[in-house]
Amino acid sequence: CLNATRCVAWLVLRERGAAHVRLETLGGVIDCAAAGDGAVSLGVASPRWDWRDVPLARAADTLALDISSGPLVAPAALSMGNPHLVCFVPARDAVDVPRWAPALQNHEMLPQGANVGVAEIAGPARIRLVVWERPGILTQACGSGACAALAAARRRGRVAAREVDVEMPGGTLRVEAHEDGRMTLTGPVAVAFSGRF
Repeated sequence: CLNATRCVAWLVLRERGAAHVRLETLGGVIDCAAAGDGAVSLGVASPRWDWRDVPLARAADTLALDISSGPLVAPAALSMGNPHLVCFVPARDAVDVPRWAPALQNHEMLPQGANVGVAEIAGPARIRLVVWERPGILTQACGSGACAALAAARRRGRVAAREVDVEMPGGTLRVEAHEDGRMTLTGPVAVAFSGRF
């Protein structure tokens, strides 16, 4: 969860009074940096497009997977350390995501399931996104989904920009695709509550 990673990084950066920190996760080591005004940037590994890395049940075209559910057709399939499908639609808010996404998330081609992103290209450097996350919830924001949306949009030729704003119901994240395939995810952090044991 890249959004959770940004929050943990923010806490560690604040506690240490540091500008950079490296966090070890099950998906690998992530470089994190303070980005001003309560924001944190993460260095994200390159998306993986091989069908075995997603993973899919068998070899298939990951750029346009031959599965569909209602208006969600031919999704791009990729791994950002977790499996993602990205479906491009004309208008994000016109899609009944809880109705159509579960069939893709639980499709036999996806033995581990997948986060299903429903993406609208809203401008040359703006994507509107909503994500139906494993195990079956509509989320307010998804950091890895934002990265997957930009990767899929660039690979399909839907956007040329290397840096885009990804607008989700819970807020906007900035995603940058680098020449070497790596990505940078930047977004704000806010304290929701604190407690004491």
